[in-house]
Amino acid sequence: MRILVYISTIDMNSDVYMGVAKKIKMQCEAFEKLGFQVKNLSNSVNNPIEKLKKVFPSYYATSYRVIKKRICSINKIDVCYIRYQGASRGLVDVLKTVRNYHPDCKIILEMPTYPYEQELKSLLDKPLYFRDVLYRGKLKNYVNLITTFSDFKEIYGIPVIEITNGIDLDVIKPRKAKEFNPDSLVIIGVAGMQIWHGFDRIIEGLSLYYKKEVEKPRITFIGIGEGPYKEKWIQLAENHGVSEYVKFLGAKSGDELEKLYNDADLGIGSLGIYHVMDFQRVSILKTREYCAKGLPFITTQKDYMFSNDRFKYSLVVKDNNSAIDMYEVVEFLNNINKERNECVISDMRDYATNNIQWCEILKPLVE
Repeated sequence: MRILVYISTIDMNSDVYMGVAKKIKMQCEAFEKLGFQVKNLSNSVNNPIEKLKKVFPSYYATSYRVIKKRICSINKIDVCYIRYQGASRGLVDVLKTVRNYHPDCKIILEMPTYPYEQELKSLLDKPLYFRDVLYRGKLKNYVNLITTFSDFKEIYGIPVIEITNGIDLDVIKPRKAKEFNPDSLVIIGVAGMQIWHGFDRIIEGLSLYYKKEVEKPRITFIGIGEGPYKEKWIQLAENHGVSEYVKFLGAKSGDELEKLYNDADLGIGSLGIYHVMDFQRVSILKTREYCAKGLPFITTQKDYMFSNDRFKYSLVVKDNNSAIDMYEVVEFLNNINKERNECVISDMRDYATNNIQWCEILKPLVE
């Protein structure tokens, strides 16, 4: 059996990276379905990297040293799949080790974001930016292929294959059908509460919606997850006088999360991508999960897999700072719920099966 090593230095147990951790697990399971024995060297509670993180301040360098040792201990590696988090001496040393110990190994680098310089614009991130600039020119000496969600043919002298984010339908179960109540609508946003999730647009939309003193459906927004913008958005809701209609529950999983999905009418994708970079196209992981669950959602026009001409269960809005029009949300939900809820869920699952399964997305990379 062929051996594939998956490398990532993110904290797989952090609530902030819960979505990314789920994605990595689904990718590993997809590679297994494609016939690989997968060795996941990502950071986890059972991984020595997690313990070292708490002891050594130079965490990423330490992580890569541990990964190097584990690579040397593996008899043969056919494919090395690395989630890119910036170029560094540690990453280059890992690549060099893979190439020296496993010369026939195919090395694939996944860039979740490209271009990514805009993410490193703060003063605190400047050292990371300069480190990346210093070492990224060396990547082409070792890497066979880069995957990214942007339309580029080559990055740093390395050929690129554009992919989309995917899901595993064996992992993501459909939500249970509910009876649609047009007088009480529930919107959920499941996220790591970062600026690019754009929940401020929902809160500001609710503020405008409730200022109009006309008879209308009650709309409640529920934020699920932890992250740096959670408290800011709670304060924003208070400032706008809509705290009654906005709840932030923190991170949820298991049956609790499933119940929230079952009770929801609409999911929220990343509506604040414009804060990070003016991307022409994006591939939002959460909208793909909503699709697999059978939950209609809001996304931006840049999430091309769910454009209006190919998918009818997404409300597509512009990628800017404008408040979301809640009257448009009401109209959208009333229109799609003319169908039975079971049919909506089934149609969305079928679309996910045919377009965004990880197995089909990753297969061309390792053939």
